[in-house]
Amino acid sequence: METTYAKPTPVDRLEALTDEMKAAIPGWVVKSVDEALRPGPLTEEEWLIVEDGLRESRKFAGYDGPIIRVASPLAAIRQGGWGYRGGHLWYSWPATVAYYREVCGLQLAPDIAARADAEMKASLAGWALHLEDRCIVSDRHVEIHRDRNGRLHNTTGPAMRWRPDPEGIKHGGDGQGFRIYVINGTMVPWRAVEEPGWLTAEKVRDERNAERRRAFLTIYGEDRFVDDVGAELVHEDAYGKLYRLPGHGLKVRVEDSTTLPDGTRRVYWLGVHPELRPLGRPATMPSNDHPVPMTAHAAVASTFGLTPEEYSPKVET
Repeated sequence: METTYAKPTPVDRLEALTDEMKAAIPGWVVKSVDEALRPGPLTEEEWLIVEDGLRESRKFAGYDGPIIRVASPLAAIRQGGWGYRGGHLWYSWPATVAYYREVCGLQLAPDIAARADAEMKASLAGWALHLEDRCIVSDRHVEIHRDRNGRLHNTTGPAMRWRPDPEGIKHGGDGQGFRIYVINGTMVPWRAVEEPGWLTAEKVRDERNAERRRAFLTIYGEDRFVDDVGAELVHEDAYGKLYRLPGHGLKVRVEDSTTLPDGTRRVYWLGVHPELRPLGRPATMPSNDHPVPMTAHAAVASTFGLTPEEYSPKVET
């Protein structure tokens, strides 16, 4: 059931939010996110509203010309130029303005109100590429998948998909529409999801970006990765697990200190110095007379450029 809000007393200026206004924020956020991410495609009635909003917006910039509908952001970009607006994917500004107007009763100056109304109408659609002589606007996505924390996520297919673009099909497209592949909020190559066998233990191990390596591990499976690369557990303590990978030195497995809304934590595998020397410190630190202990604690400390004696956090951010 949609939340309804009492009609507020109109005001020209807000000095502070009342308790009632503050209490409405969580529900407004949920409502706005749901509207921003709801799948399409747009109906003809919605397209007419979008086109009306885009024409009004373009008048403020002194632009004119036709409004051209396309299937996806990729189809819009193919038309050339970078003067784009994000539409429903940039919904935070229209949603914030609407909150102050509808919940708090803020009365905008006529010129600003007209701009806000035009932006709200245009935000029904996707990306809009504004060129002086024309505007190319994308339809909404037709498929979206998210994890329990609200991040884009799908291990078996695209996290977002748009309807097929006839022009794209004509030029060799596969007829399935523009797609993006995302694991727990991190974009990955489409082959990592769609092609069994493309993602190997070696690709996981050699990926230099920590976030993408974490995403690869989610697809590949951590236990399988440990077995396939022949990783040897060197040490384990409260800070993490230190592994030796044959021919590729040491890596420390750590969990993010921040707990996600669903109660889980991000897992990272980080490369460390063979002698666990602090990163970014002089090569003589520490000296050979005082070698670093081969522990997970020391490994994690080294990633912060510290020795284990220097690294003993009570709270991490």
